[in-house]
Amino acid sequence: MDNALVISNEEQAWRLLEDQLAGKDLDAINFSFESWPVIAIRVKGEDFNGTIPTRFFEPILEFQSEIQRVYTRLKYGHENIRKLTRAEREALELVVQVRQGSADWQIKLTEVFQNIVNNMTSTEKIAVIVTIGLVYTTTTMWSDWLEFKEKEHGKTTTVKLSEQETKRVKLITETRNKYPDVNSSYDAMAHFRSDITRKLKPDDEIELSGKTFIEGDYAAEIIATPQKVAQAIRIDGEFYIDGVKFPKEYGGKYRLSVENVKNGSKFFVDASPDQLNESDVKLLREASFAVQHVLLQINANELHGKITKANLVSIKKVPKKEG
Repeated sequence: MDNALVISNEEQAWRLLEDQLAGKDLDAINFSFESWPVIAIRVKGEDFNGTIPTRFFEPILEFQSEIQRVYTRLKYGHENIRKLTRAEREALELVVQVRQGSADWQIKLTEVFQNIVNNMTSTEKIAVIVTIGLVYTTTTMWSDWLEFKEKEHGKTTTVKLSEQETKRVKLITETRNKYPDVNSSYDAMAHFRSDITRKLKPDDEIELSGKTFIEGDYAAEIIATPQKVAQAIRIDGEFYIDGVKFPKEYGGKYRLSVENVKNGSKFFVDASPDQLNESDVKLLREASFAVQHVLLQINANELHGKITKANLVSIKKVPKKEG
């Protein structure tokens, strides 16, 4: 048939995606998959002597669920995998091959994708499923993920994408922007990559296409989520003082419960007795027992939009408005 197109490798998939994004009408073409896509990863290490360490079970099972979600989302329009039939679950089953001294993750998605395509009529859905296949299986997208993790952790990148690979990453980005259905699978695959590399021991390694992709000792440096550091900020303005805890012993700190008049944010502020004179302490007492504003100058630390630490610099009365 002249309108039949068999996708049997990633090169054909990339070309199809290029055609679709270029506006080529593909609705009249009958698509089928043969021998593609296939996810293939080899994990090597002393724990992989014909077995899979239990630390890898969780990412494998989570990825199994992700494949089921893709199937239900594209075929039925929802992600309720509990509605899958027994036959569907069997067709989607993740098969992990294990060899002496290594573990081969391999899942053949050919039949799964074909089953989905058989129920599709739009060019849009074809683009989505082909893109997902490329995100899952290609070394290009694994390398793009590794480059991102290295930059995220301030490392000198060990990845050098070719001109062709860079162009292909841009194709995926364009598809994600055009078809949001791709994003959940893109994010899930990034999570899977991070999860399995996080499980590596220092002497373990992951191979892709017969070459070492990442070693366990290096993975430990770039996979852990970077700790965000609290930012030092200055807050000057009018505040309510909801309450004051006075020190129980000489030299102890005051703790103020304050509310920012401008934005309503509430937090605690510590005040050293060395910074407060008698009039300041009197003002604290008055403000905590009466509904009135005071002017505070505060040095604070902010993390994730919240004040984690705050110290009082000064307290003053709000000047009376003339007239």
